[in-house]
Amino acid sequence: VWHPISYKVLFGNESDNEYKANFRVIKNETTTMSDNEIKQQVIQAIDEFFATMEAGEKFFFTQLSTYIHQKLQQNIGTVVIVPTYSNDKFGNLFEIACSDDEILLSTASIDDINIISKITANNTKIGN
Repeated sequence: VWHPISYKVLFGNESDNEYKANFRVIKNETTTMSDNEIKQQVIQAIDEFFATMEAGEKFFFTQLSTYIHQKLQQNIGTVVIVPTYSNDKFGNLFEIACSDDEILLSTASIDDINIISKITANNTKIGN
C-alpha cells in the first residue's frame, strides 16, 4: 500500500516563517574547538537527529538539545532555540506537531547557529 508523505520544513531559509529559528550556543571556555567547528558539529547533530524521525512524530526541543549535548560533550555549555519570526517568542518552538503523513525535516545551516557568551532576554527573545 502506497502512502504519500509530505515534509514540514523547519528552522532554515526554506521553512515557513513560523518555523524559522536560530540556535544560540554557549561554547565552553575550555574547548579547543573554533566557533565554526562548533557550528558545523551542531548542524551535523541536528541533521542526524532529524534523520531518525518518522512520519507523525512530534518534535520536542528538549530531545534535540539532549542529543546535541551528547554529541558535543564538554565543548558546549548550552544550546537554545530562538524563533526568528517577529511575533514569536522564546519557547514557541519547543514542541512542533505534524500530521500522521508528515515528516519533520530541518534545513538549518551554519548561518542559523550563533555562538553567544551568555543567555540574556535580548538574545533569546524571552518575554518579548
